Amino acid sequence: MEARQAGPDDTAEVIRLAQLMFDSLGITGDNVGWREQADARFRQGLSEGTVAAFVVDAPGASGRFIAGGAVSITQRLPTPMGDGRVAYVQWVATEREWRRKGLARMVMIEIARWAREQGAGMVDLHASADGAALYSELGYAPSENPELRLRLRATS
Repeated sequence: MEARQAGPDDTAEVIRLAQLMFDSLGITGDNVGWREQADARFRQGLSEGTVAAFVVDAPGASGRFIAGGAVSITQRLPTPMGDGRVAYVQWVATEREWRRKGLARMVMIEIARWAREQGAGMVDLHASADGAALYSELGYAPSENPELRLRLRATS
């Protein structure tokens, strides 16, 4: 088995894995249209070259994935540390029966390779308790600057 880059025809299955990740984290949210929004943004990002996903196909089940993860490139303002291109990893998930077999590791290695090829100077992610050890083994470390967040609600 190996991780491969997903294409536009894989969008629905990539989003299915994203839902698997959200389910495992107990995240339900209130945005019932998120899948449609994610589909449109994922496809747009693929065509622009600012989004990629890497997946592992289920043995003998074409079009069905057992692991995958997505990454996007964001252009921030340049700093003394670089030109501002930052990769953000999200939607990393592995089907329960396939966990602890190195599949997420393969996906994450491909994500880092792709981000480097896109010129990203850093790769950010949020880790679940289940994923933290893997990310640490791959060189991810806590940021020296703690993240703060302000949640904004739509006013429409």
